[in-house]
Parts: sequence; C-alpha cells; structure tokens
Amino acid sequence: MPPSLPLRAWAEIDAGALAHNISLLRRRFAPARIMAVVKADAYGHGTALIAPLCAELGLRDFGVATPLEGAALRALVPSDAAIYLLGPTFPEEAPSIAFHRLTPLLSSLEMGEALSKAARSQGIQAEAHLDIDTGIGRA
Repeated sequence: MPPSLPLRAWAEIDAGALAHNISLLRRRFAPARIMAVVKADAYGHGTALIAPLCAELGLRDFGVATPLEGAALRALVPSDAAIYLLGPTFPEEAPSIAFHRLTPLLSSLEMGEALSKAARSQGIQAEAHLDIDTGIGRA
C-alpha cells in the first residue's frame, strides 16, 4: 500500500466566526429571519455539526434540498424549527414531507393535493410555500 500523503486542503468550522456572522446579519437585517441552508451535508461541512450549532445560536429556519435531508435534519434541530425543501418535490414524497413537518415549495396543483391528502390522513396540518411562475423568463 502506498504511503499516505499529507492533507493539502481542508475546511475548519470556526463556531465563533459563525456566531459573529449571524450576529451581524441579525443587526443588519432585523427583523428578518435568517435561514441556515444546510443542503448537501451543509455543503460538505457536516449537517450534524452545523445545524445544531446554528440552532444553539437561535436560528429556527433551515433549508435542505430533499425530503431525505429534511427527515435527517428533523432529528438534529429543535422541534419548533422550520425546515424548508428548496428543491423540487414529488407527490409520492408527500407522506414523508407531512410526517416530518417539512415545508415544500409547491409548483403544481398535483403536489398540493398530494400534500393535503397526506396531512389529512395523518391528522395534521401541513405548511407549504407557493412557487408561482409569473411568466417572466430570464435568459
């Protein structure tokens, strides 16, 4: 087996710097809420590290790409945290989305109906954000 080479690149998470940056954002944009986007394993930094740290710093809004990421995140953040699905969702994912109290971006009536049906069958109320195509295309 060839000898291992020393690391040439790495990432370090500085909790103090993160706290400082969140504090700056709060002061600058109050009373806006701040969302910690932790999709793709917090961009490779580790959702299990970043999300609880952000929650300790008072953040309650988190963004992920998929229902699977959202389900895993639900176990890492306080129960009052909102988890938004920033990527597309599909009707067959609606039961999981409702169960884990994830908030999808709805871009179709079919998805809205599936989410409503899943929530009713679980005896809960689901939340969603509407994604409306205004017809303004960008090239």
